[in-house]
Amino acid sequence: MPYKNSGILMSVQVVFIIACCSILPLFAQDDPDPNSPAPVILGINSPTKTVAPKTRLSLKSDIYRVEPMAFEPGSNVELLISSVPLMKDEDFTAFRVYAQSSKGRLYRFPATALRMSDFNKEVYVLSITLQDEFGFWELPAATSDLLIQVTWRGMASNTLRLGS
Repeated sequence: MPYKNSGILMSVQVVFIIACCSILPLFAQDDPDPNSPAPVILGINSPTKTVAPKTRLSLKSDIYRVEPMAFEPGSNVELLISSVPLMKDEDFTAFRVYAQSSKGRLYRFPATALRMSDFNKEVYVLSITLQDEFGFWELPAATSDLLIQVTWRGMASNTLRLGS
């Protein structure tokens, strides 16, 4: 007799698990394009150097006249990125910024803000702080270049040089 009740209990548990598994996809995030494109960091003067002016980019900014420059550790930098069709609730937290020094050391810089550029609605301005989130390596001096890369939804951008 005790075996009959345990069989019914097992059947109820299996039905419950199947019901939960079939309902779970209804709560999943709905992405209009599950094949997200890779972000692109826009370069200047050369396809290997990034735009990162010391002043805020605006409609009056001439991005073609921005000269590459070195940045002190802890500086705030604005990167121009494109090919990122954001969902309505996505913000700067969807991005990761990685850098590699000339010594091969890897850093991850925090993204602090994201806004649409004033001059092109398909280009975003991603603000970052040159401060390693992991704190493993000391940041390189402002005179050295960094190879910088942005990731979004697991897709990595092109690699550009940040520095002079």
